Amino acid sequence: MNFFERTSVKIRYLYLILVIIIFTVVSALTFLHTLHSIAALGELKKEVDTCFTDIHLLDHQLADFGAALTDSSQDVATIRQEIFTMCDDFAAAMALLKNEPLIRDTDTIPQHIDLVMAGITGIKKSVSDLPADAGPGNHGMVVSGLHNALIDPLLEAHATIRESLYQASFLQQKKYTLNLVFILFISITALILMVSLTEISNYRNIRQILDFSLDLERGDRKAKIRLTSGREFVEISRKLNSFLEKQSEKIRFLRTIGEGKDHSSFEPESADILGNEIMVMAGRLRRSQEEETNRQAEDSRRNWTSEGIAQFYELLRSERENVRELAHLVIQKLVTYLHIEMGTLFLAMEDEQKERWLETIAAYAYDRRKYINATFRFGEGLPGTCALEKEKIYMNDIPETFSNIISGTGQTRPRHALLVPLRIREEIFGVLELASFRALEKHELDFVDQIADSIASGLEAVRNNERTALLLQQSRDQEKQLRQQEEELRINLQMLESAREESLEKESEISGILYAVNESSMVAEYSTTGRFTQINDKFLEFLEAQGDMVLGKHHSEFAVIDRHTDEYKKFWEALKSGEIINRDEMFRLFSGKEVWLRQTYTPVLNEEGKVSRILNIASDITTMKKQQELLNRQDAETTALQRELESIRSELDRLKKQF
Repeated sequence: MNFFERTSVKIRYLYLILVIIIFTVVSALTFLHTLHSIAALGELKKEVDTCFTDIHLLDHQLADFGAALTDSSQDVATIRQEIFTMCDDFAAAMALLKNEPLIRDTDTIPQHIDLVMAGITGIKKSVSDLPADAGPGNHGMVVSGLHNALIDPLLEAHATIRESLYQASFLQQKKYTLNLVFILFISITALILMVSLTEISNYRNIRQILDFSLDLERGDRKAKIRLTSGREFVEISRKLNSFLEKQSEKIRFLRTIGEGKDHSSFEPESADILGNEIMVMAGRLRRSQEEETNRQAEDSRRNWTSEGIAQFYELLRSERENVRELAHLVIQKLVTYLHIEMGTLFLAMEDEQKERWLETIAAYAYDRRKYINATFRFGEGLPGTCALEKEKIYMNDIPETFSNIISGTGQTRPRHALLVPLRIREEIFGVLELASFRALEKHELDFVDQIADSIASGLEAVRNNERTALLLQQSRDQEKQLRQQEEELRINLQMLESAREESLEKESEISGILYAVNESSMVAEYSTTGRFTQINDKFLEFLEAQGDMVLGKHHSEFAVIDRHTDEYKKFWEALKSGEIINRDEMFRLFSGKEVWLRQTYTPVLNEEGKVSRILNIASDITTMKKQQELLNRQDAETTALQRELESIRSELDRLKKQF
């Protein structure tokens, strides 16, 4: 940084004012000196005139001296002495005049003064040489000679000195005038130059600042500004460049926000309004991204659960003859789908004394089937405790030294264990035990809970099939028992038919009741985008939630359905087009419980005839669905029994023909 950049603009103007003052003082002093010199020359002329005034007095005294020479009554010596005194005084005055600096600086005046002093000396000598007794006839000649020889040259010298003094005064005045003009010219030129350079520098800096401001207004400023010639301008350029760097930092920060990258390094100052507003926006965007991530994760978990349930339903339908094979397939699928290490499936057994125990029917660990022959009485070990309490057991972070835990998975003790009871009509059908070296997430635990009863139903159906097959085998050995069983089966069939008809009647009654409830119970409104906008208290009570937990949520967040399927999109497009839709849907509550709703969706038109919202009237049909599933299961069992009867009849006919 040079001197001009280090120097403040204020100091520079102070320097300029100081220079102006100095030039003014010098000019004033020069002018005063000139006036003083002119006044001094004027005083000198007066002094010369005063000195030469004595010449006239001396002329009169010489005349008196000449008269005294002819008049014996006058004292000649006294007059001579007065002439000598006047000559001495005049000579002394001229000597002082000769020593004046202004006189010495001239070329001719000292010479004239010397002539005057020589004339004075000649007067004294002439007066001294005249005898005191000169005749009366000679005095006029003497005085006339002195006047012509001495007084007239003195008067001429006086005129010459006055002329020389006038010329010297004129030359001195001209000299000082030229000096003053020269000094004023130099001063004004220097001032104009300094002011011009300063103003040019200031204009260039102001022009750069104006261009910088215009670029900032257009938002097109990239290059830094460099201001010079003044500490204030250097500081302004530093501040503007700092502002530009901060703007660039904010732009980079906004770019990272748009790209979804980490932007936690930006920290604006407390007085930076724009920076703090950007940070507020970034926080909102971060929360929005987190919410979107959580929503996607929730959708992913929901899709994972739905896909898993579908796969297990398909698996349970794949094997209908061997319960152990189905159990192995189920436990293998469950272990691999959850990506855990071990799994065991126990079935509840009962002896003639009604004592119940759990028997290992299938095990899978480390990608292989395990054949474990382990039994647990109800209340014994973790499986027996789970069966006895009929509650799920989840033990997290089990220590390695915890040896009191008895598990059916073998000697290796995992860090986490989950045991889920398999229930059939509130009765324990078996226990599902899973072991893992990692903690199971909530949606995985919920998934196991959801499929547990389905697994129990599937295994029960297969075990019932096995028992039926065993009965058929025994019927071939004992015809009498077959006849008896046929009668029993016929009676059972009649009972089942009666039960089926009774169930159908109940189903019809339930349908009527549900239809009435459908018209007057739970009511909600959706926006055309599928989000809850209003919901009544009955609906909230049914969903086990508060209003702020439901309002604003999407329909797919409660309905067990994939919102990305074409069928689901067509469903909402039909509603937007004004179509009234009735459908049964499964809802999953916040507690994880699943319920069935029979819902009527009615589009509501606004004044323009467009659909503004969707009115939803729902009724709980969970019980009906469960009964329908029970009826379907009973119908399937009845169909199976009918097939068995047909086969028995065919066998009996064949036996009759043989005998």
